[in-house]
Amino acid sequence: MGRLYDTLVMFLQEEDWKFTPMPRETAALMTFNCENASFLCYARVREEQQQVIFYAIYPLRAPADRRAEAAEFVARVNYGLALGNLELDMEDGEMRFKMSADLGAAQFSLTLLRSLMQIGIATADRYYPGYLALLYKDLTPREAVAQVEGT
Repeated sequence: MGRLYDTLVMFLQEEDWKFTPMPRETAALMTFNCENASFLCYARVREEQQQVIFYAIYPLRAPADRRAEAAEFVARVNYGLALGNLELDMEDGEMRFKMSADLGAAQFSLTLLRSLMQIGIATADRYYPGYLALLYKDLTPREAVAQVEGT
């Protein structure tokens, strides 16, 4: 395996996090139980591109009849974010939060990896109640984001 993948696996082992290594994809799968939800997470490195990507996947998919509203929710959340972004698969309704880093000549460190994962999980968990309110309380996307952000 490559240097980035080895660092990812070493980090997860040192943190004593339960994970499933996926060496062919230079990735690892894990689950994090947070305040608002339990997220399936996927950390992947791209050795040649010197990139690391972390996804926190929402446990509920947006139903087909609510995907337009979910897409607006994503746009409204992303507009104010400094780090990371929500993504919505319009085909199957999967919602996930993505953090990534293009390392270039920078040193890939455990601190950077920890930060990517912690920010990704915390942000996914922060916006999940708004996503649920959008789907099940019939809030508008604007109202759902305002509920989370307190605006």
